[in-house]
Amino acid sequence: MVVNLLTGLAFLFALFVFFAIGNLFVGLLRRRRKPADHAAGSLMIHVLAGSIPQLASEVEAIGFDLRRGGDYRKDAQVQFLALRNAVIVLTLLLTLTASALSLDDPLLLRMFVVTGSLLAILAYGFPRILLGWRASKRVAQIQDALPECLDMIAMSLTGGVALRDSLNHVAVEARKSNPAIAIELELIGRQATAGSMGQALKHFAERIDVPDVKSLASIISQTEKLGTNVARAMRDYSETVRTSHRRRVEEKANRLTVQIMLPVIFCLSPPVYLLLCGPPVLELVEHFKGRNFTTDAQQSVDNMDETL
Repeated sequence: MVVNLLTGLAFLFALFVFFAIGNLFVGLLRRRRKPADHAAGSLMIHVLAGSIPQLASEVEAIGFDLRRGGDYRKDAQVQFLALRNAVIVLTLLLTLTASALSLDDPLLLRMFVVTGSLLAILAYGFPRILLGWRASKRVAQIQDALPECLDMIAMSLTGGVALRDSLNHVAVEARKSNPAIAIELELIGRQATAGSMGQALKHFAERIDVPDVKSLASIISQTEKLGTNVARAMRDYSETVRTSHRRRVEEKANRLTVQIMLPVIFCLSPPVYLLLCGPPVLELVEHFKGRNFTTDAQQSVDNMDETL
């Protein structure tokens, strides 16, 4: 088994080197065509990012989670893949080196191979899990702060402030309490300045990808097209968001009650069984300890002899 694992790690490392050389060759060709777009550092990052093959859907999902997590850099996806692949190949290289140095000790060799394999798997999966958790946490923060921000925007609109200026004002006010939604409101204001408010809200809904934000984008777009009162629409929709948020919290609380039943049963069953069965068991033990079965058996044999 150890030999198979070591062979598999060596094959993965050779495959990594093969894809790295191929990506380096392709990057050099592109650099010759467009020297200004491919610096040496950027080329190495792209080589590392493409060294481990990924499905197109997985790459898109990583980029989507990066945007949901608040990382809007142009090369954030490439840097994430490059860093993860670099950690994986470094783990494989260290494992192969340590295994080659410990060939004379089978126990140490087995430990290095198994530990290196587990670390390589962990280096591949843990960053993705951490990225998804970070994106979900940020989206939850935006959802929680959305009703209050809508109320503040509606108050600004009622006071005669334009919608873009209201977004910028609320973004400044929410920068300390909720930086996530403040950044999103600033992005909406910039995109609305460059294009239209409907398009900016559509991009916001695509970045966050939650029903509340999608409904907000469609409501604002409809009110702008029909010329109705935007402040009233936002105020009414904030109450709808609060109601839906309250329902989600109640659903989580109801599910938690069911989910906690199994741990409670397993935690309470042993003490209950000890309390119910412990005293009878102790009494039986004391009863059997107090009786001398050898003497009783000898007396029974003697009585039988006398009778015969």
